[in-house]
Amino acid sequence: MSVDAGDGDSRESTSECTRDLIRSDKQRFDAEVFNRQKAELNHAFAALEVTHDSLTAAELTAQYRS
Repeated sequence: MSVDAGDGDSRESTSECTRDLIRSDKQRFDAEVFNRQKAELNHAFAALEVTHDSLTAAELTAQYRS
C-alpha cells in the first residue's frame, strides 16, 4: 500500500509520511531559529561598534567604584 501525501510523492506508509512531515517541520523550525539568532547576534555586534568607548584602567575602576 502506498500513501499519496498530496505533494506528488508516493510513500509506502502513513508512518513514513508522518516522519517526513515531522522531519521537514523540524528543519524549517531549526532554520528559523538559526536565522533569528544570527540576526540578533549581528544586531548586538553592530551596536557594540557604535557604542564602544575606549577607557583606561583608571577610568574603568572609577566607574565601578561609583
